[in-house]
Formats: sequence, C-alpha cells, structure tokens
Amino acid sequence: MINWTLALLTVPGAAVVMMLWFGAVMGVAGCSALPCRHEGPGEFLFTVLVYGAPAVAVLTVAMSFFTATRSRGVLVPVAGWALLVADVVVLAISFRP
Repeated sequence: MINWTLALLTVPGAAVVMMLWFGAVMGVAGCSALPCRHEGPGEFLFTVLVYGAPAVAVLTVAMSFFTATRSRGVLVPVAGWALLVADVVVLAISFRP
C-alpha cells in the first residue's frame, strides 16, 4: 500500500516541480534589460529537468506495476521522489537571488 501511495503521489509531485520551475523562469523574465546573476541552468539542462519531472512520475508508476509485489518494490517510488527532490535542489541553486 505504501508503494502505490508513494508512486501515485509522484504525479502531483511532478506537477508541483513544474510549477516551481515555470515560476522561477517567470521571476527572471524581467532580466532582459538588466543582467541577472543567476538566470538558471543552460537550455539543455533546463529542458531535461522540466520535462524529466513528468517522465519520472510516469516511469515510477509504470515500474511499480512490476515491482509492487516484491520485497524491495518500495525502492522504485523512493528513487522517483529522490529524483524529484534533486530537481527542486537544482532549481533552488540555479535560480537563487
């Protein structure tokens, strides 16, 4: 039960990560005239991190279908949450004021 709860909660977790990313991007939108110190990661890394969050959620739920009944099946959603938390950490480091 904990496995499925954690796995399904990665979907709204990924949505929150995406909202945080786009909020951070909108926060530096006014930096076009003035140089900003921290404008975030480069374009490639930004793309991977933004579109990676929903991919992590989908893969976590899909992999849980195969690992939910195993003894260490809870490691799949835990790893998914670790990747989402790492995404937020990169957000906090790259878009700091």
